[in-house]
Order: sequence, then structure tokens, then C-alpha cells
Amino acid sequence: MQSPPRRVVAVSLAVAATLPGDALLYAVLPVVHADLGLELWMVGVLLSANRIVRLGTNPLAGAVATRIGIHRPFVASVFATTAVTAAYAVAPGFAAWVALRLLWGLLWSFLRLGGFLAALAAGALGRGYALGFYNGVANLGTLAAMATGGLLTDTIGLRPTLLVFAALALPAGLAMLREGPGEGDLPGQARAPGTAAGPRPLERWGVYAAALVSGMAGSPLVLATLGLLLVERFGAQIPVLGLVLGAATVNGAFLGLRFALQPFWAPLAGHGSDRFGRLRFAAAMGLLTAGAMAALSDAGGLGWTLGVAFFVFIGGAALRVSADALAGDAAPEASRARFMGWYANAADLGTALAPALAYPLAEALGVEAVYRLAAAFLAVSGTGVLLTLRQARAGRP
Repeated sequence: MQSPPRRVVAVSLAVAATLPGDALLYAVLPVVHADLGLELWMVGVLLSANRIVRLGTNPLAGAVATRIGIHRPFVASVFATTAVTAAYAVAPGFAAWVALRLLWGLLWSFLRLGGFLAALAAGALGRGYALGFYNGVANLGTLAAMATGGLLTDTIGLRPTLLVFAALALPAGLAMLREGPGEGDLPGQARAPGTAAGPRPLERWGVYAAALVSGMAGSPLVLATLGLLLVERFGAQIPVLGLVLGAATVNGAFLGLRFALQPFWAPLAGHGSDRFGRLRFAAAMGLLTAGAMAALSDAGGLGWTLGVAFFVFIGGAALRVSADALAGDAAPEASRARFMGWYANAADLGTALAPALAYPLAEALGVEAVYRLAAAFLAVSGTGVLLTLRQARAGRP
């Protein structure tokens, strides 16, 4: 594997620098909300508001980038995340928090699109690797928040911690200003003579379906519900190596390991997609994910449970990179930003539906039954999506 293009490295690091302020809220807001004058239901609204608004802002980001390019909106969004994260520290009440979370969702639409377009400019042969590198490095920001955010919050408080994380994003914005626009950052270019206007409808909707299915029934579902499984299977207090740890502690530590491995695994998965073929690799990773989810539904000890969950995350991360690369292959050159904006919408809809459907089903049937249903859905619908994409790609002119 060759080193990724400099532009991909710069954009990935910039996105990573913006994420700690957002990821910190998921880690600590449920714990310290009372100190901020927030009720628990308000926490749920705040942690979902930025995701819901993206269903409108993702296409908006694609339209803006198609018209004026992505560089200026991307740099502006990096700087704006500094302001938003700092504003969290002084937000006077719930309404202000909601407004900031909605603004963050808008900014993330531009940040993610900037990462997509930088990686896609790497070219078809290295597209999967570049997308995997971007996904992996960007997740370093989330990992940093999980590894240090809780400790800093306990030591100096949430508001000072937010100001520290805000300051971290500022140098990233300055670096992107010096970097200047790169290939793929400019407004939509004229199509070369004889090239197609875009993917056929079958391929377009197949790509969107791949994003939806992998988000709804893959590793995001287990990410949202693994804590419930641990409590259901082992209780609130779990013996681990002679110690008794809370289920939340075990779940948090394991999920932290998952994020720690992402920067290494995602580029490898992307390289696998480039080398072995998009559809073949996606099929293998889909089967791995579905099989691991089915195995996770079988009763077993803690080692078995976490070991199988690890393979769910491995397969799911690779499936996401494969779906991103398939979208990049299908995206028309002249409207790539618009296409990827709608692709991001399909992915966000899937990850939003995962917990929304899983929690009521888990309450009615149990978490293990949810995993069995999800594994079957992923296997059947995933096979249908891949066969559709195979037919569509075979019919390209």
C-alpha cells in the first residue's frame, strides 16, 4: 500500500481535530446533565438533534459544494466547530444547547463531505484505501474524547474541558487555510465528451440501499445495544479477572478498543476493497457481520460475547468502507458532491433507525432476538442489494 495523498491526510487530520468536542457529549452528558440544569429527556434530544438535522443538511452541503466547491465551506466549518464547542461551555440553557447541536449537524455535513471528496479524488484504484484512511484517522478524534474526556471532566469540569477541545480545532482550521484547495475541491467540472451524465437509477438506488442496510442492521446496531446485552446476559455487575466491574465500564472499555483499532483496520479494509473487488469484498464482509451477529445471539461467557462482538465491528467497519467506495465509483464527476450528499443521507437514516427500532424490539423480545432478526435482515437484504449492484455495474456503457 502506498501512502495516501497529502490532501487526504490533511483533511482527515482536520476532521479528527473537530470531533472531540462532539464525542465528549456522548461520553459525559448523560452523567453530568443535572449540573448543567438539564433533564435526562433533554439529553436524548441533544444527542439526536445533530443527526436528525443532517437529513436536510447533507443534500444542502452537496448542492453548495457543487456550486462553489467544498474548500471554503470545509475550512469555514472547521473554524465554526471551534466556536460551537466553545459555545457549549457557556450555553445558558436547553434552547441554546439545541441550537448549537443543530448547527453542529450542519457543520458535520460539510466536514464529512470534504473528507469524501478528498478521498474520491485519489482515483478509482486507490479509492477504498483513501476512504478507509479518512474514516480511520477521523475517528482518532472520537477516540481522544473517550480516552481523555471523562478524566478531564472529572478533574477540571465539563466547561473547561470543552474549551480545551475547542482550542484543539483551531490549528486545524489554520492548517487548512495554508493548504488551499486541492483536486476534487473545486466546483463541478464540465464532463469530458462522451462520458455518461451519471449512474443508472438502478446503481444509484443500489448504492443508497447499501448505505441504509449497513447502517441499520450492521455494527451500528450492536454499538447502540451491546450494553443492554451485557446487562441482560450477565447483570449490572460483571466479574472480570477477579474484579467486579459495572456493565457500563465493561461496555465503555470494549467500545474504546473498537475505536482504537479503527485507524488501523479501516485503511486495510479499504485496500481489500480495491484489491479484491468492491462487490466480492462487500459480500464477504457482509456475511462475516451477519454471521457474527447471529453467533452473538447465542448464550456464552463474557469472552465469547466480546470476541464475537469484535468480529461484528470488524465486518461492519469494512462494510461501511466498501459502501463508501461503491458510492464513489457510482458518483458522476460533474455532480459528485451532490451525489455523496444524498449518499450520506441514506447512511445517516440507517444509523438513526438502528437504535430507534432495536430498543422497542429488545424490550419486547430481548436483545438476542433482535440480533437474530438483524442478522437475517442483513444477509437477505444485503444479498439483494449486492446482486442489484452487480447487475447495474455489468450494464454500464
